Amino acid sequence: MFQLAKLGIKETNIHFGSVTMSSDKSVIVREVNGDSAQVAIIDVANPTAVVRRSISADSALMNPTENILALKCKSAVLVVSCALPDLVCAFQPEETCRSSTSTTSRS
Repeated sequence: MFQLAKLGIKETNIHFGSVTMSSDKSVIVREVNGDSAQVAIIDVANPTAVVRRSISADSALMNPTENILALKCKSAVLVVSCALPDLVCAFQPEETCRSSTSTTSRS
């Protein structure tokens, strides 16, 4: 068990919209400090070794089996390798996805 604040995460960044735990292996925190943004990756097995990447994202999700991070940035999805400083792939949809409601009439 660990506390994010004791790992150097500011309490203003600890809330439902910025902390993600997609498996029992890692916790991802999107940190915003003034004009800079970064993603903190905390390995649950070794929580004192926090890895920070200078990445601005709307949401972040760690792959449960690989050291790969998926990021949503506005309408784009980026997949980044944490082992290498490379972008694995990126996807930008041609159109914005919108939900629609349909109405049905009953006779």
